[in-house]
Amino acid sequence: MRSIPKATEVAGRSPGGTTDTARRISRKRSAFDVETGNFICGQYNWRFPKCYLPCTPLLCAIALILLSFVSCAGGSRGTGTVRVAGVVVSSQMAPLSGVLVTDLNTGTSDISDDAGNYSVRARAEAGDIRLGVDTSNFSDTVQLNQIAETTRLVKVDLVVFDEDENIEPGEIFESETDDEEEGEDNGAKSSSSEESNEHESPTPTLSGGGVGSSSPSASPVASPTSTGTPSPTVSSTPAQTPAPSSTPQESQEVEREGILSALSETSLTVSGVVFEITSETTFRDRAGHVVAQSQFSTGERVEVRGIQLSPTAPPLALVVTSKEESSGEHENGEDVEAEGAIQAITASSITVRGVQFSLTSSTTYLDKNEHHVTLSHFQVDDSVHVTGVRLNGENVAERILETD
Repeated sequence: MRSIPKATEVAGRSPGGTTDTARRISRKRSAFDVETGNFICGQYNWRFPKCYLPCTPLLCAIALILLSFVSCAGGSRGTGTVRVAGVVVSSQMAPLSGVLVTDLNTGTSDISDDAGNYSVRARAEAGDIRLGVDTSNFSDTVQLNQIAETTRLVKVDLVVFDEDENIEPGEIFESETDDEEEGEDNGAKSSSSEESNEHESPTPTLSGGGVGSSSPSASPVASPTSTGTPSPTVSSTPAQTPAPSSTPQESQEVEREGILSALSETSLTVSGVVFEITSETTFRDRAGHVVAQSQFSTGERVEVRGIQLSPTAPPLALVVTSKEESSGEHENGEDVEAEGAIQAITASSITVRGVQFSLTSSTTYLDKNEHHVTLSHFQVDDSVHVTGVRLNGENVAERILETD
């Protein structure tokens, strides 16, 4: 009969003087004792019927692989980590790329892509995860507190405030499952099944002994039945967190009080600011009563409260209120100004954009270079900037400057 190959042979003597040869075939922490028919995996010792048939290393290796799945399977992942993923955005909610995110407990890191997405493996210590975030301008630390022990996935966006050199976490979502991790486990199981099938081989046929000896009919060793290569489980790839759309800038309130220098059905101008009139604009008299727009005219003192929705569009007028006219001495008068083309000019008055100013001996006239000139230098349609003061219900021009 053909001798049995031995992977490892250790010889020793028993008390009776006989030779005790132990043959073991080992793979990692597992061992199969051909003499006793025992299979050892870790602290477990599995007994199988003693095999009296010849055994090749290949056959033992196959048995080892198959039995390792049965006896040593089902262990934990052993990482104890949580996947932290999300999007790095600016304070205006625009995605930021090239930002380094590092778990300070494990040292694993990731760099945000063009859409701002990042994903790192982190370990919670005492329920807390600490992330180090490095931007091109500064570095900061973000701490996620009271993460549950059963959590496998934490989704959180990181908001970068460059002006304050500060990074704040957005809303935190915890999940006990992680699609990405399950996909990796399914892929590993599929690879193991394929490897096992590749190592399967037919059971070798056993031959009889020498001349004159009866050849016992040896029963073939039962080979493991292959159930076929299982189709790999298709795991759903976790959808990337969509990059947050850029939010419009916050609206700002705009308030002006001064002389109504221009007025039309769609706009009005006060203190050089043009407001858009809409169907929502309310006009009020000095007592606060709602009145029609037709009761207002240029040269009247008003207060306008509006809102700026876009830096490229004029503010919207919400409430236009008529104010009491100022009275008193020059130093206590209200400032008045108007800029635009001269509509009318006489020796005693000038009208610009519907605002009429009185001319006095104290009025100063300047050309484009701010050189002193006389009133005769100006004529209708010239562009000027008039500044003055309102006294006793009259606009008095203090300076007239020629503009382009």
